[in-house]
Amino acid sequence: MLVSYVPSLKHSLASRSSIGCALLALFAGVACSGSSDDAGGGKGKEDASIPGDGGDGGVAGSGGGGGQNDSGPNDSGHDSAPSTGWSLVASPAELRLYRLAGDARGVWASGDRHVSGGRVFEAGRLSEGGFEGVYEKHSSDTVAPNFFIQALAPVGARTAVIGGQMFVLIIGEGEPRAVTSVTSDAKTAFAFSDRDVWISTRHGSLTHFNGTTDDRSRGLADSGDVQAMWGTSGMLFFATTEGLRGVSLPIPLGWNEPSTEELSGSFADVDGALSVGFAVGDAGIAGRYEGGSWTSIPTGTTVDLTAVAVASGDNAWAAGERTLLHWDGSRFTQVQEEGMPTGEITDLAAEPDGTLWLAASGQVYRRRP
Repeated sequence: MLVSYVPSLKHSLASRSSIGCALLALFAGVACSGSSDDAGGGKGKEDASIPGDGGDGGVAGSGGGGGQNDSGPNDSGHDSAPSTGWSLVASPAELRLYRLAGDARGVWASGDRHVSGGRVFEAGRLSEGGFEGVYEKHSSDTVAPNFFIQALAPVGARTAVIGGQMFVLIIGEGEPRAVTSVTSDAKTAFAFSDRDVWISTRHGSLTHFNGTTDDRSRGLADSGDVQAMWGTSGMLFFATTEGLRGVSLPIPLGWNEPSTEELSGSFADVDGALSVGFAVGDAGIAGRYEGGSWTSIPTGTTVDLTAVAVASGDNAWAAGERTLLHWDGSRFTQVQEEGMPTGEITDLAAEPDGTLWLAASGQVYRRRP
């Protein structure tokens, strides 16, 4: 059944020595090498936009006296959301985190740290106590110099899909499971469960993993670059550079196009909670999904929105560059609060209780509800 759209809508507890590049060779069967266009990997952003050495954003602790974000665009014209507490999340020294993924099953982050002659790329869980690494990969300046963990999705309380340059692994309590048929760089992932995982690649293929086997017979020809995926109620949605698209599940073998009309505009991210979803994209465009259809909603800004996170139908967040917006159930308002980070926002994640996780300039901040 096709989704109807509003035409105006535009778009380290695991051993750090045993789970490294050896896993890549063991499970994916490829060398740690890449091309120059594989750098970056922040959700909903062009890969090159993830900063490698940018300055840290300032924060003044929970409810502290840090400066407001008055250096970025602010053309919403709305009142600010109520102030609350922000805190910097502890992470290992020199580790810079750019990518977040979260839902009711947990919140994950990935990033990198510089070492002599190269970098170490890490992914792990986030909690109030800080970052807990569960996977890392070493690269040198000559081997995979532009590697980045791009696919990141929770699939259980202590399990997640982690993917990047020519590999996808499901990391959990046991041995990592490889999604073996991914033949191109994993760009994004969405998981209904650890036996129902969807992965899109940079070069337009869509792979489904049922916990035992996987296939790559589903193409995404002419769909544009898939930036993010979200699924609910028998539907899978794609935020792409060519528009927001959706298809009914199960997708038949041999399927080659998303089964819905193409929308104008470029969408950078899509996320949801239960049967309510949000999508955001260029020039401040946004849409809300409920009751089986999408409707466009004003954001009050023309900033390119690159990340969205949904705690519930009346509690969602959107961000772009140095702009943070909050949805309260009826409208978006621009957020400017004491203690919030001032760096460039690269990703968001939200928990059902309303806790917001925000990555800015390589650091992660937690906002209490």
